[in-house]
Order: sequence, then C-alpha cells, then structure tokens
Amino acid sequence: MQHFPELIEMSKVGAKLDRPGGWTREVGDGRVVFLNCGSTPEVFWRISMKEMMWRSAHWAMKKDIPPSNLKEGL
Repeated sequence: MQHFPELIEMSKVGAKLDRPGGWTREVGDGRVVFLNCGSTPEVFWRISMKEMMWRSAHWAMKKDIPPSNLKEGL
C-alpha cells in the first residue's frame, strides 16, 4: 500500500489532520484507489475532491491525466 503526500495534504481541513485521505494499490495488472471522502454530499462539491477523483480514476485506468476543467459546486 502506498500513501502519497498530496492525498494527506488534500485531506486536511483547517489546521491539522494526520490520517491520509486515501490510498492506492497495484494488484496484478490492475490498480485500486480508495478515497476517504467524508460523510456529507457537500464534500463532493469541492473542487479539490473532484480533482482527486478525476486524477485517481485516470491513474487507476493507467491513462494520462488530462486537464479537468472542473468547477466548484454541482
């Protein structure tokens, strides 16, 4: 299992949070991503969360990560 500094950094709310916001794993020929997003729908409206999901999905598919052009909100 790998933990990436950017996931830890993106999981921070306010001052300090010392647990990772997710992890990645390569299994056989595949890749697995787990994101610990939060428990309210508003979490998914944040541009940082959308960007993390966008980048994670492309990494898991072993694709180049194109610009996202994502926007805050719904």
